[in-house]
Amino acid sequence: MREAREATSDDPERSMLPTATAWCTVLCAAVAIGYSLWAAHGSGHLVASIQVAGQGAGVPPSTNGAACPSFGPVPLSPAMNPLRAVLHTEYAPFGATRLRYEIALSGSDGPTLWDERGVLGSESDDAPTVIATHRLLDFEIPEQGEYSLQASFPGTSLDDLREASLEIRGNVAHADPRITWGFGLASAASLIAYLLSSRRESHPATEALDERRDAA
Repeated sequence: MREAREATSDDPERSMLPTATAWCTVLCAAVAIGYSLWAAHGSGHLVASIQVAGQGAGVPPSTNGAACPSFGPVPLSPAMNPLRAVLHTEYAPFGATRLRYEIALSGSDGPTLWDERGVLGSESDDAPTVIATHRLLDFEIPEQGEYSLQASFPGTSLDDLREASLEIRGNVAHADPRITWGFGLASAASLIAYLLSSRRESHPATEALDERRDAA
């Protein structure tokens, strides 16, 4: 046993290996996750933020098939490509049926560039107030001009929609899969190295016995 302890203490590189691989695992995973979150939610610059429901919207949210209120104009240009539309909402859920949303962007001469529809939250929402962020889509502007937004929240939900705002960000980034996969694989490899090195560190007596047998 004394020889085993001496063998372990005389090999500082081996004793540092589990710590080094553990840190490498955490750092590589943090880079992969942080980069993906930054590309999806934090990249680009704010172009416009328009309140489409609530006290500052100027009009009540459209329901039960009423015509969509229009907001704008929003000046956009190809120099801002790619752009991203993000919907921020605050609502109080009641019952199991959630609010639906219909958001569209139209050009000054009438054609609709995109039309996104979906549901706010999920049936399991049971908090008094839910604050949610929905990344609608990434898009590109074909030509410079003034655009308008149409927003409504139709349906028969009993949810109380308190605030809703649409954010448009310009020059957003798309996550490079080579970076996310590269750091993800590096984290996985470091984790395997950590598990193997930890296993070897936990059996110093066995290793010392094997070394003596090899020497004999």
